[in-house]
Parts: sequence; structure tokens; C-alpha cells
Amino acid sequence: MVNYSYRFIPQSVALKQRIDAGLVGDIYSASCHWLRNISGFSQFGGWFGKKAMSGGGVLIDIGVHCLDKVLWLMDFPEVSSVVASTHDRICQKVAKESGSNFDVEDTVEAFVKFTNNASLMIQVSWAANILESNLIEFRLLGEKEGLLEQNINQGYTFDAKTFYESKGISYTLNIDDVSQDLCPTSMYYFLDAIINDKPHMADGSEAIKIMQLIDAIYESADTGKPISFN
Repeated sequence: MVNYSYRFIPQSVALKQRIDAGLVGDIYSASCHWLRNISGFSQFGGWFGKKAMSGGGVLIDIGVHCLDKVLWLMDFPEVSSVVASTHDRICQKVAKESGSNFDVEDTVEAFVKFTNNASLMIQVSWAANILESNLIEFRLLGEKEGLLEQNINQGYTFDAKTFYESKGISYTLNIDDVSQDLCPTSMYYFLDAIINDKPHMADGSEAIKIMQLIDAIYESADTGKPISFN
């Protein structure tokens, strides 16, 4: 089991249950944003900022969780192509001023097309000039419902909502707000899979797909060209 911990947030599990029950319909568009304010960045001089040690920057730090959660909710559709950009302007400037070595990206945007014609947009940053200190948001548009999950008070607890229309009237359904301190975690699901011989929620084959997509995002950003999976 791979510890993609953001799958196991109770609101995420509830949204997945709605999707699997057919309440959302086919998901044709998704987006995820995880932006942190530059004032909170403290990785200069550490291994996070050295590609030889970390392998990459914000994409493999927090972007991997965005990609995993959205693809998991979408049931891992087959990727057709990806086009992406990476940036390091903010952190490079601060690194030079502080005399630190920093050679990874601090911001990434990517647009992913799937063979079923669905699409995904991702934007992640360690160092954005934004109002919030920490903004996390996932949106998915389905034929029957739209889904939103976002962090509360710029922290690491979440709420979720679904939106749908019936007979010309729009409705909002709030996912029950339960204490996340009392909810199952990734460790619970790991132990449950072992003790009760159940399939676990995040296997290695899905992790491989995530890493292949991350490699394609970096390749597209480096070459300035779309990367095809066909």
C-alpha cells in the first residue's frame, strides 16, 4: 500500500462513495489547486531545494497528492496527453538573496487529457503571491452532480459539498462534518486490509501511473511540448 494520505480524508471517502454509487455520473472535468503563500516557505538550504537529493520540487512534494486524489476519484481514466509549465522565479530570487542553492520548481501548472475526453487541470505552488497562507481545493464536474472539497481556515481539515439541479432548482448538499480526529486514517485502512484480507485503497499499480504522469509533466515543461501517451 502506498500512503497517499489525502485519499483517506473522510470527506474524500464520502465523495468517492457517491461517485461509485453512480450519483455523480460520468466526470468530464476536474481541477485541483494547492497554493501556499511565499511567506511560509522555509526550504532554502535544505534537501527539498536540491534536485539531486529530492528528485524535484513542489510537484512531487504536494502535487503528487493532488494528482492521486483526483485520479482516484475519477477511477484512473487512461491518460491521452499532458502539457505543462514549471516556474522557479519566486524561490530563485529569494534563494539568491539568501545565498542558498535551489534548483527545483516552486510552481507547476498542467493540463491533462484523457482518452474518454475528460480533462484535468492542476496548479500547485510553494510560493505564490496570494491572500491565503494555504489554499487547497478540488473540483469535479459530473453529468449529474458537481463536487467540491476544500480546506477549512487555510489548514488541513476539510469540508465537501455536492451540487446538483432538479426540475430547474439548484441544490447544495453538505457532506457531514465529522471530527477528523476520530475518523479512520491510512493506517487504519492498511491494518484493516491485512487483518480482514481486503484489497487496500492505494496499491502500487496506481502509484506507477501517478509517477508516469509526473514524469510526463516534467518532460512537457522541459521541452515546451505536449507529451502523448498514445
